[in-house]
Amino acid sequence: ADKIGHEIFEYNSETYNRVVEAFGPDILSISDDTPYIDRKKLGQIVFDHKEKLQLLNSITHPAIHNRIEELIDKCDQELIVIEAAILPDTSLKYLCDTLWYVYADKDIRISRLLKYRDIPREKALKVMANQPDDERFKNVCQVVIDNSYDKETTFKQIKEHLPGGSLWAK
Repeated sequence: ADKIGHEIFEYNSETYNRVVEAFGPDILSISDDTPYIDRKKLGQIVFDHKEKLQLLNSITHPAIHNRIEELIDKCDQELIVIEAAILPDTSLKYLCDTLWYVYADKDIRISRLLKYRDIPREKALKVMANQPDDERFKNVCQVVIDNSYDKETTFKQIKEHLPGGSLWAK
C-alpha cells in the first residue's frame, strides 16, 4: 500500500491535486522542472497534527483502496497479499479473507526504520505513534507473526499459517 501511496501522488493526478489543495504549495519540491509532493515536508505537517493526518488519510486511502481493487481484479494468483501498516483501520480489511499482523519488538522496529528509511529516531517514533498499537492489531488479526528475529524464523511462522495449497507452503 505504501508503494501505491507513492504512485497516487503522480504529478497532476486527482489525488496529487487534492493533497496540494488541502496542504498548500509549501509541500512541493521541484525535480526536472516538475513539481512533486515532497513526502518529508508533508510528513512534518501531518505527523505533528492528528487532524491533518486524518485529512490526508481521507484523501489518500480511497485512492489507494481503488488502485488495490484494480490490481486484485487483474490478478489470477491463488494467494494475494496486501501489505499495509494500518490495514485494520482502513477499508482494505474488507478485501481480505484473513488479516495477519507481522510485528517486531519496539526497539527492533525503531532500529529498522533508522536503517532502511534513513530517518531520524524522533521521526521514527512519530511514525510509530500514528499507527495502531500492538493490541489493536492482535485483537483484529487472525494470524500474528513475530518478526523480531532472523528471516528464517519469520518465514517458518509464515509457512505454518499459509493455506496448504499455496506454492509458498511447499
